[in-house]
Amino acid sequence: MPEKIWPAAVLPKLLLIYGQKWEHEDAQVYGTPEALRRLGEACIAASEKPEGQTVSVEMMATDGEGYTVSITPRQEHGMNRLPDHYCQDREFD
Repeated sequence: MPEKIWPAAVLPKLLLIYGQKWEHEDAQVYGTPEALRRLGEACIAASEKPEGQTVSVEMMATDGEGYTVSITPRQEHGMNRLPDHYCQDREFD
């Protein structure tokens, strides 16, 4: 099967994020240099926002579907109130 060639307009958005399945497991982020730069810029922008104010950036997975990455700054007490983020054996709606 030939490798997919992406249109130039898609390259700045091509990003895959794999979260932890279990505790102590690594998370992985893969993307084109342009997409990683956009994600980094969004993280920096979020770090300058007040707590709870979300910065969003549109990305695209390698299946051709677009999605939004939302980045929200939280202080330590806010982080402690978030649910566990592990995705193994979790039921999604």
